[in-house]
Amino acid sequence: MNNLYNFDLPKKKLLFVKGFVMKLPNILLTSAVCCLCVCFFGCTAQDPNSSTTSRLNEWQMNLLEAEGLPTEYDQLTVKQQNTIDRVWKMISYLNKKYDEEFVYVDYIPPELNQSETLTAYPRSTGSGNGKYLVTVKTTRGGFKDNYFDFSVEDLAEDLTNEFLTKHFGDSYKYFALPLACDVKMSEMEDGKFQWKYGAENRIFLLEELCSIDHVEEFAVEYAQFLYDHELSGNHRIEVLREFPEDEAIWARKGGVYMEVRTGGAQGFIV
Repeated sequence: MNNLYNFDLPKKKLLFVKGFVMKLPNILLTSAVCCLCVCFFGCTAQDPNSSTTSRLNEWQMNLLEAEGLPTEYDQLTVKQQNTIDRVWKMISYLNKKYDEEFVYVDYIPPELNQSETLTAYPRSTGSGNGKYLVTVKTTRGGFKDNYFDFSVEDLAEDLTNEFLTKHFGDSYKYFALPLACDVKMSEMEDGKFQWKYGAENRIFLLEELCSIDHVEEFAVEYAQFLYDHELSGNHRIEVLREFPEDEAIWARKGGVYMEVRTGGAQGFIV
């Protein structure tokens, strides 16, 4: 192991330095001593590419506390020290690469047949029941990930589809026409659009699953969903006795109302 404090200088050079310093004014001598101190202590700083750090930052301490582990670095085992350092390195890679905050989910250390893997999700989207989980793996050159930056519009539609699927399975039709968007993915948190995104949403339901007697109850739940995600816009729910068999009708979103209403639609405005 290299010792940073024990090193040899050629004797002639050492004598020259010593003799030169002795002739300097006291103020310069003091400055020289300070510079030497800075050099010695600066040389002990760790390589930024090292997998270990001497102290923990707030993010690391919060994670350790959540896992029921000590928040003092010296109280962790060597394996735990390496894990918390690697997790921070990999989550920082995501944060810096995409300029947004990611939330830690899981970490798998490198094994014989398993690459070192971190699992996380963007705070802007939430985990989406696993849909928005991102994995980071080590490579020879650093890290690689499978993150796909969903657009704001895609995220709004995905969240709405998840909500509708939870209630009706595949027995619904949903169309969205964006009206305004003044929010970026990096500005969002926990799937909240801050009332800066709006769309015209058209939802078609089967009467056998949501009769006109129950549509008001569903509309209240849908309104709560919009409020929770801070989504604005115009929203219309149509209840049909049956869905048209001709898929071309659904493809023509603009004129879908007039055509499907001939099949016996009843409307409800949210």
